[in-house]
Amino acid sequence: MALCLKNMNPYHITVEDNTVELYQLSDGRFQITKSGEFGDLLVGNNYVLVEKELGKYFKTIDIERVSYKNAIIWNRKTNTEYKNYIQIIVNHNFESGDINNLNIENKQFLLMSNCYLFVSPALKQVLEKSEFKFKYTEGLSQFA
Repeated sequence: MALCLKNMNPYHITVEDNTVELYQLSDGRFQITKSGEFGDLLVGNNYVLVEKELGKYFKTIDIERVSYKNAIIWNRKTNTEYKNYIQIIVNHNFESGDINNLNIENKQFLLMSNCYLFVSPALKQVLEKSEFKFKYTEGLSQFA
C-alpha cells in the first residue's frame, strides 16, 4: 500500500521514560551527565541510542540512510559500563526550516538539528504495528 506524501511531514518520535542525559566522550563511550530513567530510545545532542532488542528489530526493517554500532554507556560515579545499547548513526540531517521540503519517501529516520529524531510516515506505519511503544507528533507541532 503506497502512502500519499503530498503535504505530509515526518513525525517526531519519543518514548515516555527517557530522562537520562549523555555526552559522547572522545573514546566513543557515552558518559551519563544527568541521572534518570533509561528508555528503549535515548536521543540527545549528537546521539541516538536504542536498547539492543529494539536495535535488532530496527535492523530487520530495512531503514534507509542509517548504520549501527555497539555503544557503551559509562557511569563515572560508579565506574560502571553498560553495554546493552546500540548507537544508530542517522545520515539524514535537516534544520527546522527545511521540514516542508524533505524527501520522506520510504522508511527513514531523520535527525533535526542533530538532537531530535523524526521518522518518515512509512516508518511510522511499520513501528505502530510493533511491540515497541513510541509517541509521535507530526512535523514541528511539539516545538511550537
